[in-house]
Amino acid sequence: MNLQANDFLSLQVTPMYLQKGGNAKVDFDFLDYTEYRADYLEIPILIRLNFDAGMIKPYLLAGPSLGFQLNSTF
Repeated sequence: MNLQANDFLSLQVTPMYLQKGGNAKVDFDFLDYTEYRADYLEIPILIRLNFDAGMIKPYLLAGPSLGFQLNSTF
């Protein structure tokens, strides 16, 4: 979603579903391998500055992101 204020400034909100995880080597006698996975809903709320350079249309994004953990396994 992109809410246009004027030709140069807009507010961009893009909800995303993300899966994050990784592997870790653990140095215990009873455990030597572990995997962690987590599911997130992230909602970045970004200010978008648009620049007009002729045929090229560059823009700059800046702002916070809200994240909600939906699920995790270890």
